[in-house]
Amino acid sequence: MALRCETLPLQDHRPRLLSVFSAEAYSLLAIIAVLWVGNFLYFSAFGLYDDDWWNLGAAFDMPVLATLHGRVNLMFAQGRPIQLLLQGLVGCAGASLASIPALYFITFLFSAAKSILAYFVLRLRFDAALSTAAALLFAISPLTTIRQHLNGELSAAPAYCFAFAAILLYVRGRTILAFVAAALAMLTY
Repeated sequence: MALRCETLPLQDHRPRLLSVFSAEAYSLLAIIAVLWVGNFLYFSAFGLYDDDWWNLGAAFDMPVLATLHGRVNLMFAQGRPIQLLLQGLVGCAGASLASIPALYFITFLFSAAKSILAYFVLRLRFDAALSTAAALLFAISPLTTIRQHLNGELSAAPAYCFAFAAILLYVRGRTILAFVAAALAMLTY
């Protein structure tokens, strides 16, 4: 007996408001909760690790303009200007608040956005249960039991956001915006 995977027909892609009591709202809440517990629960005890010192920690030792000037010099040399600019801006935000936990909270927001967008991309072809399960796995991958790498997540999460936005825009017939979002994804990571 051969197994068949049946996909749902393409759905209506018009924007709609989520009801607070809808199953989709509970799915999104579950994705955010699992992301928080799996990767950011003890964010206030996290520090800077590995490449985080180079990419985000410099902002704690230098003035904002010097930090951003250093990022601008690197942006086009490495071919990912948006990633480097975002890391510089997030580093400056954490430094201006004098708070490493603020860096992790901003990173959580980016991670939540990419996970929610992943759910909506999955919903284009699959039912709510499968889309929720896949988005939950995506939200906690890679699961680290000690800490979340700021550099890694601030590199990948914005790129995923742009790529998923490109898919959603393309499906809705907004091809020019989709190509712009796809180009931004390539310039991010």
